[in-house]
Amino acid sequence: MAKKKLEKASDHYLMELTKDGDEDAFRIIVQRYKDPLTNYIYRIINDYDTAIDISQEVFIRVYRKASSYQPLAAFSTWIYRISTNLAINEIRKRKKYFTVSIFSRLNDYENSYYEMPYSDESALNPEEEIGQIQLRSKVREVLNSLPIKYRIPLLLRELEDYSYDDIAKIVGVPQGTIKSRINRGRYILKNKLKDFQERI
Repeated sequence: MAKKKLEKASDHYLMELTKDGDEDAFRIIVQRYKDPLTNYIYRIINDYDTAIDISQEVFIRVYRKASSYQPLAAFSTWIYRISTNLAINEIRKRKKYFTVSIFSRLNDYENSYYEMPYSDESALNPEEEIGQIQLRSKVREVLNSLPIKYRIPLLLRELEDYSYDDIAKIVGVPQGTIKSRINRGRYILKNKLKDFQERI
């Protein structure tokens, strides 16, 4: 198949071609997911070089499992589950939590919006700029304190924009549990950051 047609093909179709040894099809899968997966893994473990290594391992596993791949759910859900499991294994191996960078909108516990301040620092006066830097540092600290069972669902929901159903499939727990963990994570973040913001 011509390369341009391959580039427009669905993930499922590319995996079918990969089963038959089509390396061009597999390369397109890698191109589609390499950067998003690396960034996602990096947000979990806060180590970019290791995130690159893990994303490469993800694609090795995808290639090896191509022959048994079944398109029962979205391909992205499947590959993110592999990525999540490998990232969790890395954290367990290191036996400590890592700082996570996240500066985006977080929905609060009551489902109204809680905006994370992310101002244009070039427009701030020196005192405000220092406040923004301190807030970002605090966000990292708070996320660092979150157990991984809250952190990963939050990342998938708030940064990767996955549905609760997809997150449940990626993490491998019931959807109700996912909703509970996300709400709990939001609640912890909101309350820990609220007092801090009042002081800056």
